[in-house]
Amino acid sequence: MSPTISATDALIRDYESKALFWFRWATSLIEYVFTFLLLVTGECLDHALAIEFAREAHRLALLYIQKKQLADLEHS
Repeated sequence: MSPTISATDALIRDYESKALFWFRWATSLIEYVFTFLLLVTGECLDHALAIEFAREAHRLALLYIQKKQLADLEHS
């Protein structure tokens, strides 16, 4: 695992621990829905690829919603 991915995962875990319960629940639901849709409709997609895509969607949702905190981290 590259240092960038490791640092990103640590940042995501930190955001998730500070996020409101409903927000964590909603982003997890998004991840599960994407996984389900990709597994059901995309027979040519590999199972691991579908799961990874759903995780990325989860991370992007977290980073998009909390981009103000990310900007604050860049300036500190």
